[in-house]
Amino acid sequence: GPGKPFPHMKPDDRPALFTKDGKSVYLYQRGMVPRRLERLDVETGHRELIQELRPPELAVVFSISPVRVAQDGSAYAYSFASLLHDLYIARGFL
Repeated sequence: GPGKPFPHMKPDDRPALFTKDGKSVYLYQRGMVPRRLERLDVETGHRELIQELRPPELAVVFSISPVRVAQDGSAYAYSFASLLHDLYIARGFL
């Protein structure tokens, strides 16, 4: 049948996986670093923090995506993108 929107999802929520019983969904928020992995009860809207996804060297991380969750919720994985720069100071040119 046709899809139905989740009344409790926020615009930046991204679903990762439904729980086995279909009553909850694991999700994370787009654009946030660090990122929260949460379990959302589809009927009640109750949110439970599962883990804050905080890569090492957080200052240079600009994206965490995608987030994957094991079917039983016992494990998760994510990748992240970072941007490093070198700053050089040149003196004596003027």
